[in-house]
Amino acid sequence: MPAPPPDAGPDPVLPDTWQAVEVGAPGLPSDAWQGTCRAPATPPRESPVRVRMAFPNLALRQAVALLQAPGDSATWYAVEQGVEEDAACRVVAFHNSPEVSTTRDVLVVPKGLVYPGIYGEGGLLGFAFAPDWPTSGVAYVSYTTHSVTSPVDLRSVVSRVRSLDGGQTLDFDTVERLLELDQPEAIHNGGTLVFGPDGMLYVALGDGGADPDTAQDLGSLLGKILRLDVSASAGAYSIPPDNPFADTVDARGEVFALGLRSPWKFSFDRKLGTLWVGDVGAEEYEEANRAAPGANFGWPVLEGYACYSGDTCDPTGFTEPAGLYRHVNPETEEPTGNQAITGGYVYRGAGIPELVGTYVFVDFLSGEVMGIEAEGGFGQNAHWLASTHRMVVSMAEAHTGELYLLDYAEGAVFVLEAAPPSEPFPQTLSATGCVDPKDPTRPAAGLIPYDLNVPFWSDGATKRRWLALPQNASIERLPDGDLEFPVGTVFMKEFQLVGTRVETRLFARHEDGTWAGYSYRWNEAGTDADLVDRAGAAAVVLGQRWIYPARNHCNSCHNEASVYVLGPELQQLERQVTYESTGVTANQLDTWIALGLFEEPPPLRPPGLPDPTDESLPLDQRARAYLHANCAYCHREGGVEEVVMDLRYGVPLANAGVCDKPAQLEDFGFADMLLLTPGDPERSALLRRIRSEDRLRMPPLSTRLVDVPGASLIESWIASLTACGP
Repeated sequence: MPAPPPDAGPDPVLPDTWQAVEVGAPGLPSDAWQGTCRAPATPPRESPVRVRMAFPNLALRQAVALLQAPGDSATWYAVEQGVEEDAACRVVAFHNSPEVSTTRDVLVVPKGLVYPGIYGEGGLLGFAFAPDWPTSGVAYVSYTTHSVTSPVDLRSVVSRVRSLDGGQTLDFDTVERLLELDQPEAIHNGGTLVFGPDGMLYVALGDGGADPDTAQDLGSLLGKILRLDVSASAGAYSIPPDNPFADTVDARGEVFALGLRSPWKFSFDRKLGTLWVGDVGAEEYEEANRAAPGANFGWPVLEGYACYSGDTCDPTGFTEPAGLYRHVNPETEEPTGNQAITGGYVYRGAGIPELVGTYVFVDFLSGEVMGIEAEGGFGQNAHWLASTHRMVVSMAEAHTGELYLLDYAEGAVFVLEAAPPSEPFPQTLSATGCVDPKDPTRPAAGLIPYDLNVPFWSDGATKRRWLALPQNASIERLPDGDLEFPVGTVFMKEFQLVGTRVETRLFARHEDGTWAGYSYRWNEAGTDADLVDRAGAAAVVLGQRWIYPARNHCNSCHNEASVYVLGPELQQLERQVTYESTGVTANQLDTWIALGLFEEPPPLRPPGLPDPTDESLPLDQRARAYLHANCAYCHREGGVEEVVMDLRYGVPLANAGVCDKPAQLEDFGFADMLLLTPGDPERSALLRRIRSEDRLRMPPLSTRLVDVPGASLIESWIASLTACGP
């Protein structure tokens, strides 16, 4: 599983550079923003399901698993990973009630015992009640701890723990270590524990990250699903005699299935007893696997159907995935945003009849809920069910058979439920209310045009932008200059290539508070634009390949850390603008203040971001402004990327997390490749990623062309650096 992001730290508020500014004359009349453009209802039902917050008043902390105890539907138990320095590794319980707001501790692991590893993928990872829990008071935990014999000081442990007070709590002083294994690297550690319908304890272990060939080595427990008999009241586990390799020479008898890379979550079908494993892929495929005894899923020889390593890609002897999905859309050659499967459950509930018999799972990075037919054939392409825009780290199955989703970033729990009927969604731009229906090339009355100091690179397209706010609503100003826009807000952005309209995007905040983006593709006559399918599309326009993004791509960049809206922030809006409708040139923020758009007008105003193309300005300022506009929506404190950098303009370079940090995804042929090497652009992955034209390119979505002037600016800046600090 990819390393979860850290919690957001303090924003770089720079009061010494902000000033009180006398508000000047506006460029638009005071009633200019009253119009017809409002966020539409969410798109019509494309799936039988939707996602709803189950416990609105509850917030868990770094929870990675959720379950109910045998025979008890009134209580949920959550496993809190505890990777933060001040966070406890614990199991907490809460009432199964929509009004619940508090938890109680069930198990608290002593501080210092659990070690999450350098990438934060460890910690308290798994928890399972014994099948006879109500009478035995026994449960099992999986966690990582320190190890002097591991090259990365990391050891995986499975332990038994007991309740001494009738099941109210578990006492860690009773812990018995059953299984211990040194980890060769601090990734792909697995850790999920589940009791099967046969009463055996099943354990997931990844390949450990250092040598993927261990997944094929029957003498190693790495890259496997293990099956253990823990029925004895005390002492270690035993190997079930019917395990597939119990009598195989030089094999570990604990192994039930092998050939797995990172089996983060697995479950059993409550009707058929089938074991389902979600295996996180490396470069191309994510797998949903049905695991029979002795199944070998092919890693690292195969990843899905693609060759990964080895001299041949002969699939003989390997179990084909039951279902899979790709990291790249084959039509657009664009990343799908899906990159890490969170294994799920076969739906056997009563609330969504159309979903019965579907193996339902989620992608951790995109938040897309998908499914395949549980009793279907092998090699099924996963089909979309719902979008959550959440970092769903785990799913859960209630005793009723209904399915729940656990959001890692916010600690919220969601439930999957039947989708109600919905209103028709505008299929053409002219039907949105955001353009003149008689002339869709013109915005509707009431849209506020705006511009930015530093636009985001969009393959050389020129852009025009507008904002629509609902009546009697206002913008909340946040301390660092970001802005939070009210429900009903719509942003509209038009893209042109050499004067030809290519696309218009709407980014809307719906009635439930969520943001979503919609692309409209202009027809050849330029008279209207049609709604693009949720999966996105591609076209050749004036000889240039243009990508219309998938809807889930919008929330990859428009994320929680960036408050969902990227361009409109105080330092981007602080500029002069000539308004076409009035011919008046005025300060843009002055105009917004005069229109009454702010809940509270900014008492201090930041200087506008410097223009990266203005060579009269200092090189450092221009380069940092470019990185802020093109990279900092993800690469910031609390961002969604694995490489934790903070490239916001106000963050000193020494604190940006780019200096003396090794490149993680690609070394570009240099053993000492760093994210940024002062004075050496070629040994700076930051620049190499901006220049890339393959899967490593940055920005990663909806772009095919390298921003040559932008890359040259960053190259010159890195070459000019002698150090990363003052």
